[in-house]
Amino acid sequence: MRPKLETILQEHALAQAQDVIRIRRDQREAEFEPFWDEFVVSRSWDLTPPWALPRFVDACELPAIDRMLAEDESKIPVTAERWKMAIDLRTGFFFDILRCRGLPEPPYLSRNTSRGACHPLSPFQFP
Repeated sequence: MRPKLETILQEHALAQAQDVIRIRRDQREAEFEPFWDEFVVSRSWDLTPPWALPRFVDACELPAIDRMLAEDESKIPVTAERWKMAIDLRTGFFFDILRCRGLPEPPYLSRNTSRGACHPLSPFQFP
């Protein structure tokens, strides 16, 4: 009886901890949404059609953004500085977007494999 009770208590504690993390993740996503909206609005649609960017819910799952939102069990608020770090070209953020859309890397981007950095030769300019 005691081992079963201990197992149930451990499972309950784990479920509660996961609930707390999910609540914090939801808060981080709410903090992130205005940054994403501003990012989408600031794009030059002459070079990148609007459909090329993922919807907000999909953007939250991009590896660079997911890392930012989930860092330290989602305890760290989303700030402009953290957002800029997440979209830094070295994170592969734009390659994540291309992979999300099933698109090949465009010719105006190159990847510096010696340092793992992505270097734009054209359109991804940040405000």
